Amino acid sequence: MIHITQSVLGQITEIFNKRKKAIHLDNYEVGDILDHGGMSNIYSLTDASGKVGYVLRVSEEHKSPYSNDIFNVRELKILQELKKNSQPHVVQYMDAFAVDVPGYPRYYCAVMKFLCTLKQYRVNGDGVEIAVRLGGDFLPLLQSFTDKSILHRDIKPANIFYDADFRNETGFLLGDFGIAKRDTDTSVTPTGTESTMAPEVRGLDRTLGSDRSRSDMYSLGIVMYRYLNEGIYPSNRERIDRMPPDTAPFPAPRFGSKRLKDLVIKATSYYSKDRFESPQEMLRELQKCEEYKTFIFNEVSSGDETMNFEEMLQSEKMKFEEQLHQKKTELEDIVNRFSIKEQEYQAEITGIKETSVAREREYEALKAQFAAREQELLNEMEALKSESAEREQEHLEVIEALQARSAVREQELLDEIQTLKSESAAREQELIQENEASAQREQALLAENKALKAKLSKLEQELTTSMRMDLFYQTAECQLVPEVVNSKSDNSKSPGVRVILSAGERKSLQLQAGVRYDTEENAAILLGLDIPLKTAIPLETGITLRLGKRLMARGEITVHPRFFTRPTFSYTFHRNDVDVYSYGDLDYNIRYNQSQAEFLPINFDLRHFNLQMGLRWDFFHYRSKLGSESAKQVTLKNEHFFSYRARLALNTEDNWNFPTYGTRFNAEYAYLTNNFSKLDVRDAEGNKQGKTMGMSDVSANWRMSFTIGSRFTLQ
Repeated sequence: MIHITQSVLGQITEIFNKRKKAIHLDNYEVGDILDHGGMSNIYSLTDASGKVGYVLRVSEEHKSPYSNDIFNVRELKILQELKKNSQPHVVQYMDAFAVDVPGYPRYYCAVMKFLCTLKQYRVNGDGVEIAVRLGGDFLPLLQSFTDKSILHRDIKPANIFYDADFRNETGFLLGDFGIAKRDTDTSVTPTGTESTMAPEVRGLDRTLGSDRSRSDMYSLGIVMYRYLNEGIYPSNRERIDRMPPDTAPFPAPRFGSKRLKDLVIKATSYYSKDRFESPQEMLRELQKCEEYKTFIFNEVSSGDETMNFEEMLQSEKMKFEEQLHQKKTELEDIVNRFSIKEQEYQAEITGIKETSVAREREYEALKAQFAAREQELLNEMEALKSESAEREQEHLEVIEALQARSAVREQELLDEIQTLKSESAAREQELIQENEASAQREQALLAENKALKAKLSKLEQELTTSMRMDLFYQTAECQLVPEVVNSKSDNSKSPGVRVILSAGERKSLQLQAGVRYDTEENAAILLGLDIPLKTAIPLETGITLRLGKRLMARGEITVHPRFFTRPTFSYTFHRNDVDVYSYGDLDYNIRYNQSQAEFLPINFDLRHFNLQMGLRWDFFHYRSKLGSESAKQVTLKNEHFFSYRARLALNTEDNWNFPTYGTRFNAEYAYLTNNFSKLDVRDAEGNKQGKTMGMSDVSANWRMSFTIGSRFTLQ
């Protein structure tokens, strides 16, 4: 069921109210919801008396996952094509429109006549008649579908409609073309209802091929079978879901002649090649059944089983006259509505004319008032002009007196400015000469300072390299700081250089050895070797070996440059031997090698924190697999991973092995891929099926230590 809010339904109702006059539904309003499905909701359209005469179908925009087609638009195009060809057994829309609401998907709305569905009809001994009438009404329609390469794909009782009584001239109508498509469309997504779906549409049996041109005949045959079998479907779902599939014919339904039963069994054959060649061939076979003659043509039995054509022609004539009378009634209703509307429009025009005359009279009155006010303003303007001329003469006399006094003062100021300019030019020349001398002195000092800094930097590097290579210190650093002499306090003291030397421990070769015992590996020998290197940039190297059933070797190099980070590169090799148990017993054994290379360009400490960021490569090489029959279900193939990793560690403990207080926290995030951006998708047999986003892995652990008294520590 799609969810439609009240605000969206309000906008849909507003658009319908604007369009309902064009389809002659002036006295109809949108009512309550009548039914809902997976793709649309059905709302009632009621008249003033509350009677439901029409319905409004609302569905969300639904796009095909294999193309740019919109199912809603494709449905309307198919219905328009069928309407042009005058197909009588199709539910047609009286009006259709789209609604766009910001923040919601596009909605497609259709107005249609209120009809009953065959799903709601309770069979009362007339199942054979329903089955025969379904075939008689829909097989010509399916033949036209075949000619136009159209597949309905969802023929079922819920999509079969009738108007009050299915025995009238309209008969059964086929609706809901929401998933209909052209047979030229190559998409094979299973679509429809499982109880009536053809095996080739389900797509589980690849031997059926891609021909789906006879799938609608299969669905119609299943529906006819249901009404010949007291409303009970055959076991269609078990047939199409079972592997291997059940290809045997269905058992014959309970009711109907042998010819009619055989027709339904052939139409529902598992293989499409065993069904009828076309709907037209199936219709010819149906017309040979005695039930067709009874319910469709109402024949009079005779010795040579011929049709009473005079009665048939008389019946068709009566039907045509009845339809003609109905059309005349509808035309008279339209003429009456047009007359009423014409009278309403004439009344509106008369009202508009009367309003226009009143407005014209108001305009003439306002025009007279405007002329009187204009004359008053002209008189006031003449008086102001006279007064302004007198004031202007007075102002001219005052201005002439001020201009005379201003000319005298201006001459005095010009003399003072000339004197100041002469003095300023002389002072400016003096300042220019002083600035040139100062710039030359500053340039000489800058060149001297630059040469001194270069000399000190070179000397620092030479001393640092000598301490690391000649004296063999693990870490060493030299700083030469020039001393600044205050010329005002001590003129006799000459400037010097202060030397700052810092060094760590000296490099030494270290070897660690140990033995490990556990229940799986029994015993293993652990070896650790730290090798000092005589290099200008300090390096830490280490080799770790574990000799036993699960062999491990690790090599690591850490660079200690002069800036904050310590780039680290390591390589680790694991030789693994894994036993897999099932219900306490050994099931099978897997042996594989794991190679791991990691590069950490970012590795630095800040107080008690340590941050590491880098890239790791893992390669898994599976050597052998031994075990029971269940081990054959496990498929292992060599594979590699590239992962981006970030680690954060906090350590405030006072001792690494036996702390008495402090906290230790470790967290790691890894993003695993096969090609630096994507991850392979594999099936149960280990074959690649495509690419997907990488996989994230997060891990963390935390420990705190508390001292209890002087002898115990709680962790």
